[in-house]
Amino acid sequence: MGESDPARPAGAPEATASADGRELVLRFPVRLADLAWAQERASGFLRGQGVADRLVGRAELLLEELVTNVINHGAVTDPAARFAVTLAVEPDGGCRIVFEDPGRPFDPAAAVLPNRPARLEEARIGGLGLVLLRQMARELRHEALPGGGNRLGFRLENRADRVA
Repeated sequence: MGESDPARPAGAPEATASADGRELVLRFPVRLADLAWAQERASGFLRGQGVADRLVGRAELLLEELVTNVINHGAVTDPAARFAVTLAVEPDGGCRIVFEDPGRPFDPAAAVLPNRPARLEEARIGGLGLVLLRQMARELRHEALPGGGNRLGFRLENRADRVA
């Protein structure tokens, strides 16, 4: 549904495809209840464009990490605040993702990574979102938005994984 659709309730999630079908923009409220909607639209679009399942899974995981981190740590207080996610498929089968959020300024490309525990028993649950983002995403770019919030762009490459 596009923004001009009179049947769409105010504040409802919306998905808009580009004229050539190679780009999709998702806009949805800053709440966990709409995360599944966004993941379903993103994965359906990417699969429909022939993007490899491995990359679709990564896009879903990173979208979840980004959304939950903003909800948990972004100090968003405006109930009308929205996320905007742009997905663009590239000719080589990779994809570009631009994630915009209304949270406090935060650059995941510059943030200090958590210390890696010496033993599994010392590991805490959670806290690996930055590690996952930096391992999976390429060309990570952050921009603080003039009116507040963040824009994070990155690329998921269609190539064999590196062995760490």
